[in-house]
Amino acid sequence: MAILTATKLSRVYGGKGSVPTWALRDASFTVEEGEFIGVMGPSGSGKTTLLNLLAAIDTPTSGTVQIAGIDIFKLSDRDLAIFRRRGLGFVFQNYNLLHTLSIRENIVLPLVLDNVHPADIQGRLSEVARQLGIEHILDKRVFQVSGGEQQRAAIARAIIHRPAIILADEPTGSLDSRSTAGVMRALSDLNEKWRATILMVTHDALAASYCGRVLFIRDGRIHSQIHRFGSRESFYQEILSSLRVQGGEDLDAQQD
Repeated sequence: MAILTATKLSRVYGGKGSVPTWALRDASFTVEEGEFIGVMGPSGSGKTTLLNLLAAIDTPTSGTVQIAGIDIFKLSDRDLAIFRRRGLGFVFQNYNLLHTLSIRENIVLPLVLDNVHPADIQGRLSEVARQLGIEHILDKRVFQVSGGEQQRAAIARAIIHRPAIILADEPTGSLDSRSTAGVMRALSDLNEKWRATILMVTHDALAASYCGRVLFIRDGRIHSQIHRFGSRESFYQEILSSLRVQGGEDLDAQQD
């Protein structure tokens, strides 16, 4: 079953006296329930624009986005705000945790805002903390834990309300290689064991190798895609080869 369907999605900036800039042009694809999809492309290719449209942070010039059967751009502002809070999970490069709260309080915040019963909150918190291996940091403050632990806490916050899809924007962009591997294993486990549906924008071939499919964007268009059929290591090499053909990434940095 398709969780997300984007149809001829375009975003144009400028016009009316200035030369229009196509940030995204006619992007069409689906994300099936339980898929883990990566989106890659050089800077300025349109991947961030795509994510902003899927997250309803921006509105398209043309095209549609359906998530869990709902045409999100037909919703009223109020209903869209509710849908974003309940139907989507967000993971950001810089974690976006509130430093005035403990890790525990950060994770449960979406449920508190929805007035979920305290007993249910505790049950879900225990479940996601155990899955992500962060039970030992729940009572710590944000500044007391590592970047990798902060990101796993952010992932816990993104999934605790059981969204239809998790949208991740460069989730390993601020992490070292060891923390990157830990965060990607956590996302991969969520996908494999919980059937969490994830779409992740990344510039990192190593992070993308944990996905089951990778879409490549170039000049605002979905240029190509590849699927993972073998090992993660062989998929990593296939991703590097695809990037090399497109000439859109710093491959020396990818292989450091």
